[in-house]
Amino acid sequence: MTFQQALSALDAAVKNAVSGGGEVNQNAWSYVVVPIQSENAAQQVTPNSSAITLSASSPTDSFSVSSGDQWAIVAGSSAEKKVTIGHKFSAVSPATYGSGTSVSQITVDAAGHVTAASEQTIQGAQYISGLTSDAQQQLNAKVSADLLGQPNGVATLDQSGLIPSTQLPSYVDDVVETYVVGETPYAADWLSTTQGGEPLTPQASIIYIVVGEGKYQNDQYRWGGTQYVLCNPSDVNSVNGKTGIVVLTQDDIGNGSTYVQFSQSNRDKLDGIEDGATANDITLNGAANTDPTFYAPTTPGSSGQVLLSSGSGAPAWGSMPQAFAKYTGTNAQLSASGGSFLWEIPNSVHQIGNAGIIVQVYEASTGDEVVADVNVDQSSYAISITINDSSGAGTLAEGTYRVVAFG
Repeated sequence: MTFQQALSALDAAVKNAVSGGGEVNQNAWSYVVVPIQSENAAQQVTPNSSAITLSASSPTDSFSVSSGDQWAIVAGSSAEKKVTIGHKFSAVSPATYGSGTSVSQITVDAAGHVTAASEQTIQGAQYISGLTSDAQQQLNAKVSADLLGQPNGVATLDQSGLIPSTQLPSYVDDVVETYVVGETPYAADWLSTTQGGEPLTPQASIIYIVVGEGKYQNDQYRWGGTQYVLCNPSDVNSVNGKTGIVVLTQDDIGNGSTYVQFSQSNRDKLDGIEDGATANDITLNGAANTDPTFYAPTTPGSSGQVLLSSGSGAPAWGSMPQAFAKYTGTNAQLSASGGSFLWEIPNSVHQIGNAGIIVQVYEASTGDEVVADVNVDQSSYAISITINDSSGAGTLAEGTYRVVAFG
């Protein structure tokens, strides 16, 4: 029977004894033995370390019963004359077991008590990233492997990150190399798959690329229904009159209004000039020099100055150094006055810039020297020549005498 049934039976026996005139005393409780219990966690009934016997000398007039949700344990105290009945912990940690990727595993003993609990991972669930309790919805959102690379499915990528040609529509992948054979550009009989062969039958789902040399080389066309249509048009259809793959050379470009063709002969001339050479031929002391050195004054100078060497380096501006100047001329027609002719030569005519002038007079026709009075003005540097009128003619003809002046 259960403990409750035992108490009920004991209570009935006591009542029957009393009602029959008997007496119930403590001896009825002699030799109640509380067995040793195993030790468990702190909040359950603390068991005895040894067996307890409740005898008649130890009154047992009270019981203390503790309730619990697991199996019961019993502890007795001879000092308190008390037996305590409680529950034993199973040592299973309080928690919620099980998740979207695991299930709970429970161990139950023969009495129906839970003795262990743990989680076991669902095999294969770790391959579904972020799987939660709505696993079916997540699985429905996944792309089926049967749809990869299939019609009405999903295109895949190859090792280069590109969609394989087998998964592309024909108009993207079908390219036919052709040659121009027809006389009418872009007409239905314009292209052939062989050079000089029969025209092909154009199809709308194919790209035709012209591989033959000429104006249309490397052009790509589609069939538009009535004629071929260029797929790769360009605003530049020719370069300097050339079409196809054009590689221009200098000879392909002629003279223009702003550009004159640079000839190969001019290029050869340039190639023959040393680096650093000037445009003109420069000869110093009879030898060509590509990097000559010239010395020039560092200031502009002033009027009347000349460049004077300093012995080395750049020359400097300075005054004209003193030097002899020579003047020669003949007389104009002169008239006598006071028995002589006066021949005056101003400084503006002879341009000798000092008063130290030597003057000699000669007969123009014979070259014989003539003795005459000569005077040089010390301030104006004018020359005055007095010639006696020995013949009394009163007039001296032009060019009769020649003067030579040094100064």
